[in-house]
Amino acid sequence: MAYDLLIKSGRIIDGSGRPAYTGDLAIQDGRIAEIGKLDGSARRVIDADGLAVCPGFIDIHTHYDAQVLWDPLFSPSSWNGVTTCIMGNCGFTIAPCKPEDRDYLMHMLARVEGMSLEALQAGPEWDWVSTGEYIDAVDKPLAINVGCLVGHSAVRYYVMGEASLEREATADELGRMKDLLRQGMAAGAVGFSTSKARTHVDWSGNPIPSRFSTHQEVHELVQVLGEFNFGSVEMTPGSLPGIDDEEREAMIRMSRDSGRFLNWNELFQSPAAPDAWRGVLDFLASASRQGARIFGICACQPTTQDWDLLDNNLLLLTLPEWNEVLTKPIQEKLRLLADPAYRDRIRAGIDRGWDQGPPPLKWDIGLVAEPKRPENQRFAGIGLRELGASQGKHPLDAMLDLAVAEGLRTGFAFKASRNLDDDAVAEIMRSPYTILGISDAGAHVNMLSGAEYSTHVLGHWVRERGVLSLEDAVKKLTFMPASLLGFTDRGLLSPGMAADVLVFDPETVRPLPKEKAFDLPNGDERIIVRSQGIHHTIVNGQPVMEDGRHTEAFPGRVIRSTDYVSVP
Repeated sequence: MAYDLLIKSGRIIDGSGRPAYTGDLAIQDGRIAEIGKLDGSARRVIDADGLAVCPGFIDIHTHYDAQVLWDPLFSPSSWNGVTTCIMGNCGFTIAPCKPEDRDYLMHMLARVEGMSLEALQAGPEWDWVSTGEYIDAVDKPLAINVGCLVGHSAVRYYVMGEASLEREATADELGRMKDLLRQGMAAGAVGFSTSKARTHVDWSGNPIPSRFSTHQEVHELVQVLGEFNFGSVEMTPGSLPGIDDEEREAMIRMSRDSGRFLNWNELFQSPAAPDAWRGVLDFLASASRQGARIFGICACQPTTQDWDLLDNNLLLLTLPEWNEVLTKPIQEKLRLLADPAYRDRIRAGIDRGWDQGPPPLKWDIGLVAEPKRPENQRFAGIGLRELGASQGKHPLDAMLDLAVAEGLRTGFAFKASRNLDDDAVAEIMRSPYTILGISDAGAHVNMLSGAEYSTHVLGHWVRERGVLSLEDAVKKLTFMPASLLGFTDRGLLSPGMAADVLVFDPETVRPLPKEKAFDLPNGDERIIVRSQGIHHTIVNGQPVMEDGRHTEAFPGRVIRSTDYVSVP
């Protein structure tokens, strides 16, 4: 027979973790037809001699909910070998959404996920109400596959309005939330997400709706997924970098009672609590022994985070003194940040710190990244502590003097301040209870790009450090997330499976340096990272990316719960 596509002589890494072998892979009608020594003809043949062939990567933590409306390529994820992504994490979804609530959800998304409000406002109109209507709006020609979660904050605000920012839900309100989640799952959503993270605040600097929920509220919502015997739960706890005893008990009960997989965001090694990760791994193992399925998403790439004092400052908002000023209009910001008395308040807050780790402005890791005025270019790359010392000032005064003089447009950055212990990260990555990530792709686009986590794993942790074998890394990037999500037809190279396939060079694959792209709907900038070494990205049997270039094909699709289960 004539296949649609035949990949010849590749090193087959099937996603199972089994040793690689040399073979051919045939694709027909969007599915893997055969694997082995194949002699049939094909409409197209790819010579993969010397290259690896594996399933496409599955990214379970993205925030493309808005970007997908104007970027069906899902860049930069598709440039880094991702063929399926899950969006709607941390409880932040843009459906369900009443017309009168669109402004609040848009502002919340802009603030907490570091998206340009102007870009969101310039993007396509939000003309849906229900989760099902939103999924239908997304279900258009796409480059890769996508699954949608139902977000707790969106559901809570839909039912409770402003009261969701003030109190616990009543029994009636919780019942209506469960109905909305049930409707969303029946319409095709693939799970539920929530957050208690103290860094998650809305446009006004107030805690997001899900932070006012009780563990019992979340527990009852999660049980809705149990009714479908399908769907995953994503949870961002409020006690990072560890998990406190109350959250541990609640998470075990949620997973065990519903029978659903729960992933929590995110597991990393923190200098402020250098051994907390060991306790988390012990907890994940204990949860498994108690009948729960709880996995941590392992942050495996360094993150240098860009920020400013104009509007890209989420990292600072956890400190009340920063939150108070940075949520005000620009003229008021300028006035307060130039005021010596208010600076003293900020300084006292930084020195005091907060109850979740080190202070959210650390002089030793902060630096001047992008001064705007010509006379200030000499400060580029200088650390904030060094800047202050060179001027005989406290670092805060030196930083604020520079920022105020440039209308708060000065670009600053935090150097990587976690996962600095490679041995700790290696042990976290090797744990059977961790999934590799976290990309956060589609969010914080003016601060960082995390979509390159996959190529960083292959280039740094596999090739350069030898922490994981290529087979184990591929398993953690493909079959492991697919099986936990319940996507039984993806993540594995086997006859009958969906033909989401990568062809890459293990000797050269890596992320390229970050760039700035000015391609948001209003022309605003974002940070992107491309990759090298991925020769072919195939989605549902059709090549989408070839040597970093889009083929103009859009074979991706919305993955729905109804693809795998009957609606109860």
